[in-house]
Amino acid sequence: MNGVLQAETSIVTGSVVIRYDRCLVSSTSILDFLHDLGYIQNTGTLSGPAQGTPVTQKVADIFVQKLVETALERSAVALVAALI
Repeated sequence: MNGVLQAETSIVTGSVVIRYDRCLVSSTSILDFLHDLGYIQNTGTLSGPAQGTPVTQKVADIFVQKLVETALERSAVALVAALI
């Protein structure tokens, strides 16, 4: 995808890090692309925009938040497993 500089995945932590050029591509475009490829599935519905925030930005914010939560959770599990 034009504008994506680097993408890293970790099977151990279940995390994905995507580095991109904000001048060439937006986070919502990347999310739409991942959705079209089937990596992101619709799991629920969103209410209308909150305080003028576009729905696509709201989805991007929720995705990033859940991605960080999942990465932290899996990192902690991997650390405990490594220590045992």
